[in-house]
Amino acid sequence: MVGPTKMPKVPSAFGYNTVVQPIISSANLITGLTLAGATGTNGQVLTSAGSGLPTWTSLSSGALVFISSQTVTTAVASVDFTAGVNSTYDDYYIIFSNFVVDAGGRLGLRLRQVTTFKTASYVNLHLNVQAGSVIASGFSTTDTFIMANNGGTPDSNGYWSGYFTLSSANSATRRVPAVNGYVGCVGNTGASSTIQSFSGAQDVAGVITGFQLLSRSGSNLTSGTVTLYGIKKS
Repeated sequence: MVGPTKMPKVPSAFGYNTVVQPIISSANLITGLTLAGATGTNGQVLTSAGSGLPTWTSLSSGALVFISSQTVTTAVASVDFTAGVNSTYDDYYIIFSNFVVDAGGRLGLRLRQVTTFKTASYVNLHLNVQAGSVIASGFSTTDTFIMANNGGTPDSNGYWSGYFTLSSANSATRRVPAVNGYVGCVGNTGASSTIQSFSGAQDVAGVITGFQLLSRSGSNLTSGTVTLYGIKKS
């Protein structure tokens, strides 16, 4: 090894420069390292059996895989996921947090089939609890999947957060519950706090290819983060 002809000087706290002089000897050499062969393929991870070299392996069925995440930093009409929901996974896990909706709006969800977000024929079963009382429940067909229903409009200190699972398979004849989840918000009063569970589907046969979070009242989303995970196919 050939070092530099002029050693670098590093200013010190004592007002003079310190010369950094590397020491080259056998004691500084790292030997006996062997790297894993090849580079693996997209999506593989390094695994170890406890001895020998680590190897590249594909994720096993049922593994939870991060796909993508979006954060709202300026007012937007919706948060759209049009990539990642495909034949690689059968089911998905979505976490959303710290959502603020303009003008007292409430969160909704639309599902995408082929290249279009559906704006009709959602079947919903929902249960909304506010201040210890059930204030809204029932079954309905709407233009937007209900994630947060009547009541519980957050005040300036309230945020919507929750999660839901999504199945990419859908059947109109069997009404597979494509969406199952929970949402909640906490405000300064009971009237501005709510929790809600929900379940439902798109009542038109077709494979789900994406989803969209939006305000059911047409106002904007002003903050929040959505993270999408896929459950590896068996």
